[in-house]
Amino acid sequence: MTDNDKALVERLGAQKNNQLNAIEAAARIEAQAAEIERLEKEVERRFYDGIHTCHDECQRVPCRQRREIERLQDALKRIAGGWPKPMQLAREALEQKK
Repeated sequence: MTDNDKALVERLGAQKNNQLNAIEAAARIEAQAAEIERLEKEVERRFYDGIHTCHDECQRVPCRQRREIERLQDALKRIAGGWPKPMQLAREALEQKK
């Protein structure tokens, strides 16, 4: 085997080693991307589950649902008290929705 042949074999070995390193790097990058996505979802979940300063126009689903439940509870209390008449209450509720 000549020196040129040995150099060629060494270069081939180095290229194969570089290819393996690139495959390992790609796998690590994919794992890191998956971890980043998981952490972003966890941050989002904690943000939406956490305490926040709410206002009357807050559009978070739990906040909208809470306001709707409160509105309906108030309506039920008014109906149970005998005032106003149910149709009047329905009209008022529809007007509030606008």
